Amino acid sequence: MKATTIAAQFEHYRADVIPAEAPAVQVEECRRAFYAGSYAMLINIAESIGDDSTDEEEGVAMLEALKAECETFAAAILDEATPPAPAAPSAIAKAGAGYNVRSTEVESALRELAALVKPRVPRGFGFTLLLFSYGRTGLSNEGPQGSMFYISTADRDDMVQALREFINKQVP
Repeated sequence: MKATTIAAQFEHYRADVIPAEAPAVQVEECRRAFYAGSYAMLINIAESIGDDSTDEEEGVAMLEALKAECETFAAAILDEATPPAPAAPSAIAKAGAGYNVRSTEVESALRELAALVKPRVPRGFGFTLLLFSYGRTGLSNEGPQGSMFYISTADRDDMVQALREFINKQVP
């Protein structure tokens, strides 16, 4: 089997990871980091596995350990990109106010939207996405004004506090 070039591997990485609308400087910096990482790996292998002091069995074990390290890193990235589940209805929500509503369809839509939003949120920031109906939709336990759902990267109390602060700044 012939080895794939680093350029070809980067193009796959670019298509899978870098947003299509990314500025040229972002693409170039990612390309440089990709090549630097590839070079560092090649040098590591050449100096620690490719010399005469390493037998074949030990070399294979070292390669498997490097592969496992990369796979662990990739799995952690995937875990970070997984959006949180929609918040469960609060125990203190007023009965019939529309906040004890559950809908697998709406909650699934929120997870999908959050999965699109979360990777674009700058490090150190969180988000809350509110989804509300324009009046009653017929969902069970829905209040007279309809229903509301949310998903957030923040704890409920922090999200509620942030919303209060936002509302207070909007009201003169």
